[in-house]
Amino acid sequence: MKVSNVAAQPDRRAAVAGPGEALTQELGSFVARLPGASVPDELITEVKLHILDTLGCQIAFADLPWSRDVARYARACAGGGRATVVRSRRGATAQVAAMVNASFAHGFEMDDTHLVTTVHPGAVVVPAALAVGQALGASGRSVIAAVIAGYETMIRVALGATGMMDRGLHATALAGPFGAAAAVSVLEGLDAGRAAHALGIAASRASGIAEYTLSGGSVKRAHAGFAAQAGIESAWLAREGITAPARALEGGKGLLRAVSDHPDRPSPKTSGIGFTCSAQALSRTAAAPVSTR
Repeated sequence: MKVSNVAAQPDRRAAVAGPGEALTQELGSFVARLPGASVPDELITEVKLHILDTLGCQIAFADLPWSRDVARYARACAGGGRATVVRSRRGATAQVAAMVNASFAHGFEMDDTHLVTTVHPGAVVVPAALAVGQALGASGRSVIAAVIAGYETMIRVALGATGMMDRGLHATALAGPFGAAAAVSVLEGLDAGRAAHALGIAASRASGIAEYTLSGGSVKRAHAGFAAQAGIESAWLAREGITAPARALEGGKGLLRAVSDHPDRPSPKTSGIGFTCSAQALSRTAAAPVSTR
């Protein structure tokens, strides 16, 4: 396993939220400001490696039994699209392509991992960003910014949701929709308000139980796919005008109150929002950027 630790401290040039904002709004502000932020070169290089690593996992694990099951689901979905499903010649909608490719990436426990929270951000964020990026004809620079936003947001939510695994929840499934929603918000150019609504809508989609560890089932492999699809749809619903609670994450009946041991603790989920989480303590599958094992 290779562990990257590019930056242990937040880069002071990073987009930061305004003082006094609630968590949901703070993260929305960060997402909206990121496209105009100055991103450290070393972070861009690292993100490219994580994108390649995720693609390698998709290709390597697309032929596993549960991956073939998900691929059949994709073929059964009506309609084409501009997005690509790995190992398929058919175009697909962004939602379907992201769901299938994310399931492939998470198919054999070799996708990248945030070592503190155990979430797998690449398996969720990268397929969502690439699928929507394809559908929109986005630039590579925009996709990289989207991936950074997704990693940072997904990991921040997971850091705030301490105790979720003790409650029988799967960390990647719970935090994943926020990462995908953040990435798509960047690609869609959502302002801070709509980005916050996208994250708030994602809070209503965040779910996934870990009973597979006790009584089995291959659905765990699809959890990343569910999260990627839910995040895309959350951002698109916000784009079209659907609104979410202003305090969907931190409110009295918000997500963190439901799943966290310490929902009122501000750090580390909001401390120094910038590029801290997206640049540290992330493992890749191998020293080489792409694994085909």
